[in-house]
Amino acid sequence: MIDLKIHEDAIVRTARRCRERDIVIPTFAQMKNPELIFDSVVEELKEISLWEVHPRNLFRITWKNEPVSKGGGFNGINYMVLPPSLTGVRARIIALVGKWFPTGAHKVGATFGCLVPRLVTGQFDPTKHKAVWPSTGNYCRGGAYVASLLACESIAILPEEMSHERFEWLARVAGEKIFERMNSYAVYRIAETIRVLLFLTMSILIFKFYPVTAIMIVMLALLNDLPIMMIAYDQTKLSMEPVRWEMRKVLSSATLLGVFGVVESFIFFLLARDVLSLNQSMLQTIIFLKLAVAGHMTIYLARTGASPLPSPQLFFTSEVTQLIATIFAVYGILMTPIGWKLAGYVWGYALIFFILANFTKIGFYRLVDHADIRFRRLQKG
Repeated sequence: MIDLKIHEDAIVRTARRCRERDIVIPTFAQMKNPELIFDSVVEELKEISLWEVHPRNLFRITWKNEPVSKGGGFNGINYMVLPPSLTGVRARIIALVGKWFPTGAHKVGATFGCLVPRLVTGQFDPTKHKAVWPSTGNYCRGGAYVASLLACESIAILPEEMSHERFEWLARVAGEKIFERMNSYAVYRIAETIRVLLFLTMSILIFKFYPVTAIMIVMLALLNDLPIMMIAYDQTKLSMEPVRWEMRKVLSSATLLGVFGVVESFIFFLLARDVLSLNQSMLQTIIFLKLAVAGHMTIYLARTGASPLPSPQLFFTSEVTQLIATIFAVYGILMTPIGWKLAGYVWGYALIFFILANFTKIGFYRLVDHADIRFRRLQKG
């Protein structure tokens, strides 16, 4: 049974949006019997293509469309008869033809039936909610199309095996697709775990030195939380193909960044101890700051190679938390102070190795994707 509970506030907002977008929702009776459709709508349809993203095409969600690509009215049911000479059976087989629905498939009707009852009862609020359309193809396409006609945002989810054409079409029609952020998050978390834990463990076992105190470890974890959450709001490149988990690439790239960070940390530790001749408490403070600053830069390194610039939310929280760590280290809040000069050394060192790590990452991605190898093979051919 369909839940017909009424939500008045949402209905008011939906009606307002329909007036603003000139949306008229057909009744089920009109879809079943197009003769009930208003004459003014029929006249408008004469200038509208069958697949056009136009709200009047809601009235074309019927089996009785005239079989033309533009300007068609309504006809009898579209069907074809498969004769015995073709099928090998004595009975004639009658097949309904969905080609003359908008999107070329009858699943627009199924998705209309899912969305519209909730829309007109206020259970779906187009100003707040998004319609999710998971399927192997036509249902997803139909849902995205119907949602667009009804001025509703939609999320289209398709399996990776679907054709390029379907993803290209959805990129134009659907409001959002599931993509890259979880990939960046996974790479960062694995890399950061390797970078910090391996460095701490090896420092204790090899040098008999505790590089950070317990309170510093807690502070590093807290300062990481905000930038990590902002990964959910990061800007990513919309792929025309489905994004899937490539675990070999995720694990190998995360390991590369993690090991690079461990080497970077040990070089910094030796420079601070032997060149700057810092005592143990100052060593712990400067290593804390280095782990905080370089760790937040790792968030940028973990982003996919073709990503646009970081979102303002991610950039702002990363830089603010780096600044907080710097103030704690400079003025000795819960640790020994190191002053602005040593803090400047940390930032300069981290930026240099950030650039080196970025070039290393780009080269690694090219190697994994075999882009240069494929290019050379094509050239030789």
